[in-house]
Amino acid sequence: MSIITLTPLASGSKGNANLLTWGKNQDKHLLIDCGIRIKAIEKTLLMQGLEATQLSAIIVTHAHADHISGVAPLARKYNIPTFMTKGTAKFADLKGVPLAHYGIDQPFELEGLHIHPFTVPHDARETAAFTFHETETPDKKMGYLTDCGHITPHIETMLTGVQALAVEANHCRDMLMNGPYPYSLKKRVSGDLGHLSNEQTAQLLGKLSQALKKVHLLHLSEENNCPIKAKNICFKALNNPKAEMVVAMQNNPAPPLTLKGI
Repeated sequence: MSIITLTPLASGSKGNANLLTWGKNQDKHLLIDCGIRIKAIEKTLLMQGLEATQLSAIIVTHAHADHISGVAPLARKYNIPTFMTKGTAKFADLKGVPLAHYGIDQPFELEGLHIHPFTVPHDARETAAFTFHETETPDKKMGYLTDCGHITPHIETMLTGVQALAVEANHCRDMLMNGPYPYSLKKRVSGDLGHLSNEQTAQLLGKLSQALKKVHLLHLSEENNCPIKAKNICFKALNNPKAEMVVAMQNNPAPPLTLKGI
């Protein structure tokens, strides 16, 4: 049986890193983003029973520091192939990194894993989200979406039919607007190129609920959200009491999001 798992190793504004594992023997691994220090990612990988030398690739969503700051040091040290858009690469120090480019809406394959990057609205050039499935099981699909200001029709189309989804639920709008952030930052976070609120994520989940069975909520703000509130709003939108939902946190790895194939 083939299995795809996504394990959030760190999730939030202080740094993000996600471990994707696939293959019939669960022996293939990549990182989605690495916005934490190299010692922290090495330690966290060891907690998962892995060493960085076992990573096939790092895939980068965009060039904000909480997603990319640890990429180059890790890739250089372990010679890990690193995939990002050309737009993202322009804003990063990548000297010595074994670099490859992917294009938005240009699917590619990596060791039996089909990866489809698609564009999301965010205030970083060529920010991407992804769907994943093993080449042999195209009907078993996982989605990954963070750092997104609003849901577009294209995002809905790309995520329709996913059975498992890791998705941002960054803030409670009331907490954000009544919280300590300066007005300019509140406007940025809540804007069309900012981050998804609990309510926006819930609306998306409702539209995907027919196929969607498992959800991980990512990138929760420690200042402007409450895990219980986010989970309650988003779980209700699935309209399925048997659905599974986990809230990923900043400082500790979350249980894996698992999608089983044939």
